[in-house]
Amino acid sequence: MHVQVSVDYQPGFYSGTSDNDIKAAMRADGAAPECIYEPAGFTYEAHARPYDVLLAYLDGEMNLIVEGEEYRCVPGDRLFIPAHTEHAAVAGPQGCVYLWAALL
Repeated sequence: MHVQVSVDYQPGFYSGTSDNDIKAAMRADGAAPECIYEPAGFTYEAHARPYDVLLAYLDGEMNLIVEGEEYRCVPGDRLFIPAHTEHAAVAGPQGCVYLWAALL
């Protein structure tokens, strides 16, 4: 059972790992990752979800603000956001490709 209650940002966690191996690792954590592309400047307004979210960054960059803390996520980074945690994001100048998964 997955129980984590705080934001967990791990820069470079997946560095040197293929996209397929990252997906497999996320599945091993109980996730069903979806690959998402956001164009440059795409913005997610502040929101919270009723479930935990696991993110793995594959290309480009995304700037996130999670509970007032700023994170610049780049390829290889991993970010866990607990349920009911407010967060917002803006894709970088080249856009961003990442894996997103709800942990239910």
